Amino acid sequence: MMSDLRDENLAPWPRTEAVIRDQIAEYYGLITHLDEQIGRIMEALKQTGQADNTIIIYAADNGLALGSHGLLGKQSVFEHSMKVPLIFAGPGIPGGKSTKAFTYLFDIFPTICDAIGIKTPR
Repeated sequence: MMSDLRDENLAPWPRTEAVIRDQIAEYYGLITHLDEQIGRIMEALKQTGQADNTIIIYAADNGLALGSHGLLGKQSVFEHSMKVPLIFAGPGIPGGKSTKAFTYLFDIFPTICDAIGIKTPR
């Protein structure tokens, strides 16, 4: 049955401290691995002289609940699942700034076109 595939069915109810601790450990393991891979890309750009000629975009889908409200996945509209990272870095992009503006992944393409000076296709 398809409802068995939902994230909240991955662990027994009520949630145990051990299950949540395991979920958080797995999540941080994935984040650590991702950070290392981004570091490799950044180092390669630096070594090839392309770091100052490259726009880096980090985008992700909705956040994981990781036990908040007894949930484990992304199928909720609680704040922990709605804050989605979207980071731009590179030439002409001010560093160290953030915004609380609403964005959507669909917004990335026209933003890139504007940043590199080309007209956004209709």
